[in-house]
Amino acid sequence: MKKILSAVVSATMCFSALSSVPVGALGTDMLTAQSHVGAALPDSGECGDNVHWEYEDSVLKIKGTGAMSGYSMSTNTPWYSRRSQITSVEISDGITEIGACAFAELSITSVSIPGSVTSINRGAFASCRSLKSIDIPENVTYIAAQAFCNCSGLEEIYIRSPKCIVSGSAETICNSYSTHGTSFRGTIYAYAGSNAENYANAYKYNFVSLGDAPVTESTTTTTTTTTSSATTTTTTATTAPKESTTSAPGVTTATTTIRIIFSTTTEASATTTETTSTTTETTTETTTAETTTTTVSTEPELSDEEYALRGDLNHDGAVDVADLVLCQRVLLGAQPAEYSCDVDGDGVTSVFDLVALRKIILRSM
Repeated sequence: MKKILSAVVSATMCFSALSSVPVGALGTDMLTAQSHVGAALPDSGECGDNVHWEYEDSVLKIKGTGAMSGYSMSTNTPWYSRRSQITSVEISDGITEIGACAFAELSITSVSIPGSVTSINRGAFASCRSLKSIDIPENVTYIAAQAFCNCSGLEEIYIRSPKCIVSGSAETICNSYSTHGTSFRGTIYAYAGSNAENYANAYKYNFVSLGDAPVTESTTTTTTTTTSSATTTTTTATTAPKESTTSAPGVTTATTTIRIIFSTTTEASATTTETTSTTTETTTETTTAETTTTTVSTEPELSDEEYALRGDLNHDGAVDVADLVLCQRVLLGAQPAEYSCDVDGDGVTSVFDLVALRKIILRSM
């Protein structure tokens, strides 16, 4: 197997480059095939069903409502050709998800994330080497694998939600990543007892507590409605006067008095509404205890044999550089996707599958 690898690698320059490119870089330097020389660069467009982007004076603005589009690699983003010019990202309120690989490889030094965002998807800020600090608001409850992978300049990351899940492994937040190991020299700031603290402890990352999680207050409103009814009866009596009629001398005819009574009933309803508002304060008592954290790998729980067979993309019974070439050609669009290249089993064919395939080949050596 070693002889086969040595012969093929020496004959194909692209794979010597692959072995030196960290996964956080998403392989974009290697995979870039188009030249924009002489072409006008776009400055706006769509990046979601109800989301659009604008570029102006080194600032990339994401506007609209709902989720951003996700991308299999950074070269597919509509603003990739401006990656060295973009120094800041502004996301407007109304955006709910940051797409996969959306801002990977940009030269940003700052990014503003609104409170409407609830999740940051895979590789969203990977290889943003100039980004030093980022503040993730409390509504973000999920940070996907490799979201901040290979951010070499990242010194501090604030995670405001105690419930925010940091998925994946040590690669999700790191300054560098390679087959030799992962490192993070920065600091994670979060609340005591939060999921972010558990993540930092699992990989021995620097952690600074923001204190106890905020107290949650709940308000209960009780409404009481009282209805009263009144009935009024009005009686009208009409009396006709007596009349005497003389029909003949000495004969008197008397008419009978007629009384007509009208009875009217009026029903009126009065409604009184009483509103009582009660505020209940819930106090959270935090008890610090010794916690043992178990690191869970996100790689498929397969045997070596089953895992190796997953990398046999061309179905020739062996996992070798030929499978690596096939996977890269599918990603570049040079090879029809007639074979499944989903090596890591996440349901998406992306550059991360190249990395997983490399690991399988190295494991078999």
